Amino acid sequence: MRPIIKILIIAIILVIAGFIVYWIWNKITDQTEPPTESQIPTSTVPTIPPVGADLKLKKLSDLTVFDFVISNAGEIFYFSEDGKVLNAKEGSDIEILSQTVSALNFIEKAPGSEKILAAFEDPKNPSWGIFDLIDKVWRPLPQEIINATWGEKSTELITLIKNKNEINLSYLDVSKPQPAQKIIIKDFKLKDLKLVFKSPQTLLLIEKPSNEYLGRAWQLDLKKLTLNLIIGPEKGLVLKWSDDKSLALKFSSPDNLLVLDQNLKILTPPVFSTLPQKCAFVASKKLIYCFVPQESTADSKFVLPDDYLMERLLTVDNLISLNLETDETTKIFSSGYDPVSPVDVRNPQVLGNSIYFINRYDNYIYKLELPEQMKEEGLFLPNP
Repeated sequence: MRPIIKILIIAIILVIAGFIVYWIWNKITDQTEPPTESQIPTSTVPTIPPVGADLKLKKLSDLTVFDFVISNAGEIFYFSEDGKVLNAKEGSDIEILSQTVSALNFIEKAPGSEKILAAFEDPKNPSWGIFDLIDKVWRPLPQEIINATWGEKSTELITLIKNKNEINLSYLDVSKPQPAQKIIIKDFKLKDLKLVFKSPQTLLLIEKPSNEYLGRAWQLDLKKLTLNLIIGPEKGLVLKWSDDKSLALKFSSPDNLLVLDQNLKILTPPVFSTLPQKCAFVASKKLIYCFVPQESTADSKFVLPDDYLMERLLTVDNLISLNLETDETTKIFSSGYDPVSPVDVRNPQVLGNSIYFINRYDNYIYKLELPEQMKEEGLFLPNP
């Protein structure tokens, strides 16, 4: 081969090698900025608005909230996290009582009354009191009470109360300055329970929810003094009753939600799952509103209800209605889509054409006004 041909071949090889080295070097050192959101082609950006984007969602309370109640007159009263009592308004809230109460852990409004039963301080050995929304004063209760719920009237509590070395299940008449005790069962053995009175003469006793043990619920006839196991044992058992006790929601692990009637018969199973404390009843209309996590937790690392109750889990919720007369479910509202912030809902309550709830992302009360056509169909409670 002639020398000139060899030189040409070598030169071509060097040019090709140089081009390859240059191309590789440019790839390694390329510092091009990623495109901004405005630079993304519009075809890749969702253009379908989320469900309920036109509904009005507004923050209502001025302070962070432990819990709240709706009065008989349709007013929103809440206990702030430091124990103050305020009336939530569209403008500035009205302070009802500036006195603080340390470490609230429970409140329950009396049936048909403006009195609120509360437990505070050490959850294992709480102090108890009654706040009167009309008189705007706290009334302390006997220190021996370890658990309580309202009875048939706002003048009567059903309590577990210590008496020396035993604990008695008792009625407590709070109509007088010095409460009077009437023992139902002496040395009552069931403890660490949620008490729920069901008219006319039934007390429901529900073990506190956890996935770590099998929970149970009993029914005690307060006249005959007969005790029957009605639900369980089931892991993660949570029960929530409508105010009139005609409906109940039952949750059990890992992700099982059922609607029950007053006799604990299963009604139409929902096509969704959530925790009962994220639901509100309109029992007179056979309607339930539930805030449902957008992502299922059934196959996740989280364990319900424990991780939710211990605030190790936050959810992004959609609002779904369940009509028990038609078995129809309707998705009403989606959170977490611009411009709607995410909501993780606790203790929703329906009044008029709105739902009020605590958002666990910031612990303020929010008000969500619902679709007008649902009001026209009579699917709301009337304003008082």
